[in-house]
Amino acid sequence: MTEFSEYVTKAARDAGYEIDAPRGGGRKALAEATGMSQSAVGRMLSGATTPSVYSLRSLASVLAVPFEEMLDRSGVAIPPRDAGSAANSGVRVDGIAIRRLRIERGHGMNRFAEAAGISAAALSRIETGRRNPLPETLKKITDALGCGITDVVLGDIASCPRCKGAPPAGFTCNTCGAGESS
Repeated sequence: MTEFSEYVTKAARDAGYEIDAPRGGGRKALAEATGMSQSAVGRMLSGATTPSVYSLRSLASVLAVPFEEMLDRSGVAIPPRDAGSAANSGVRVDGIAIRRLRIERGHGMNRFAEAAGISAAALSRIETGRRNPLPETLKKITDALGCGITDVVLGDIASCPRCKGAPPAGFTCNTCGAGESS
């Protein structure tokens, strides 16, 4: 088990999910509550994978833990020194948010790339979504923008990338739960 899986396991138990039940009832309930698949929950709890940022948000909400703490514990908020770490494998950066923040702060692409210590071509690929930056590159970008990692990992997305919190009438978003009747 990894440190993150131990953290989530404890938080799930504290939230009343019986994840150690022999037939997996607690894992199934956690999967349904978060919009994750049962197998994804199992892989996360065993330490095999780290969920996507959108799943982490849902997980934090369901387990009643601060989202920033969930990001930090998963290795998303503070990139580890090892750029090849599996803890960052599921992180997707919102390139549009990076571009928007760069332009809002009055930075041209070439000068900003130089200030961040990356090539303009790499910045372009990141901003257009053709490349997901390594943790150290992401740190350089957020430092140069003067913003936090959640500003560029999540951008302006309210709930999930597809429905943005407003699924079609009669449907429920599996990622964010929007549309659920209370």
